Amino acid sequence: MRRVSITVFALGLMAGEASAIPRRDISNMTCEQINAQLRKDGKALLISPAGQVKNLRKWDIYVSDRAICAGLETRVKRRIRSTTGTCYVSQCVENGQSLRR
Repeated sequence: MRRVSITVFALGLMAGEASAIPRRDISNMTCEQINAQLRKDGKALLISPAGQVKNLRKWDIYVSDRAICAGLETRVKRRIRSTTGTCYVSQCVENGQSLRR
């Protein structure tokens, strides 16, 4: 019974941490607005349309600076679309994970 309560407690902590990340729909935002929002939030889940397929969304977590990344993670620049064209934002990736995307 103790093992079950520890597992439930750990899962609750993970769910609480995941729900704490702000979600931002960037489909109508400029690059400047996206980066300002990341600076304000520190870390956010950015949601945008996925190409030409109607109602299909893509998302990922992006950060404002290296300090947000965990110990063994590296900050890399990613290209995303904004209303003003290509926008560069930062993302934390595990060392050894592919830096190309």
